[in-house]
Amino acid sequence: MTLLLDLSDLEREVGGEVDFRITGGLPEDADVNGARFGPVTVKGRALWTGRTVLVRAVASTEAVLTCSRCLGEFRTGLSAEFVQEYRPEAETCPSGGGGDLRQHPQRQGCRPEEDASSAGHGEVRGDGGEVPEEPLPFVGQVIDLTAPAWGALVLELPMKPVCSERCRGLCPVCGTDLNRESCTCRVEEVDPRLSPLKKLLEKAKERSD
Repeated sequence: MTLLLDLSDLEREVGGEVDFRITGGLPEDADVNGARFGPVTVKGRALWTGRTVLVRAVASTEAVLTCSRCLGEFRTGLSAEFVQEYRPEAETCPSGGGGDLRQHPQRQGCRPEEDASSAGHGEVRGDGGEVPEEPLPFVGQVIDLTAPAWGALVLELPMKPVCSERCRGLCPVCGTDLNRESCTCRVEEVDPRLSPLKKLLEKAKERSD
């Protein structure tokens, strides 16, 4: 399942806009450190700039992550904004006609510079925010938002997921989950700055033995 945006209601007139809300899934190979993702909802607005379709949206989903301390699984919500520009791919374009995608389906894959509806008009870029330099191509009335939505959500994943700030993790000696029960293992805490000295002392002791 993918995140497909239907542009049937977007008029090809400079400044034409359409709000949308779609729900779909990520690719089956969408995997980051074993994380699992639920359905993704993308809500935003598509704008016809006169040459391209500019999409500004927010992607949200629920992810199942593995805690870096106790190795237990936990659920967390993810939400990320993204901006992506799309360029209609070139097809055989009939001349003339209006600018409504719904009225001229045979023109939906035409390059904007060949489209009479964009001739003589200016170009708008939306209401602020960074826009990717290279637009992605599309053909027809459907845009695939899967890649930009997935890319934005990945950036929101924590480097070291933690189920709770109070998570005590696992005992480094016996592996007991210290959130559920305690153990009698003795763990020596060594200042990291002194660990090289400790190793030298251990080697010296081994030689003397």
